[in-house]
Amino acid sequence: MPFDGKDFPLIAVPTVKPFDFDTATPDERLLELARLLENEQEWRDGRMVWDFWEIFDHWEPQDGSCGTAGCAIGLASLSFPSFSTGIPEVEGSEPRGDAARIRFDLTNDQMDALFAQGLANSVSLPMAEVQPIHVATAIREFVAKRQS
Repeated sequence: MPFDGKDFPLIAVPTVKPFDFDTATPDERLLELARLLENEQEWRDGRMVWDFWEIFDHWEPQDGSCGTAGCAIGLASLSFPSFSTGIPEVEGSEPRGDAARIRFDLTNDQMDALFAQGLANSVSLPMAEVQPIHVATAIREFVAKRQS
């Protein structure tokens, strides 16, 4: 008997909706960044080199380097095209840092605790040894605390 499809019910296959940075909340944005940090195979393709030690101002997209906070924030800049769009420039500040504060709704102290020296201190590691998973864990803990 030829196959007519009647003996096999249709099964709905869930689809994964692509992440929409522009409509996401600050916490959703942070959690997506944490997910990316935890899944290095998605970004370890030569676009950037993880280097938590370099200072923030030395992040250069053309050579893939990034710095303190620049790695996680640099990853956000590379992964979310509108990350820095429309952020007003403030004299004496760092544009990606300003974008992170605004896009993730963070204070300067929260920025430090998630992306800079404060994180290195909390995991008791020299900054050069901080890895993507450390930043991802700090982000997840921060969001859980902020939402409670």
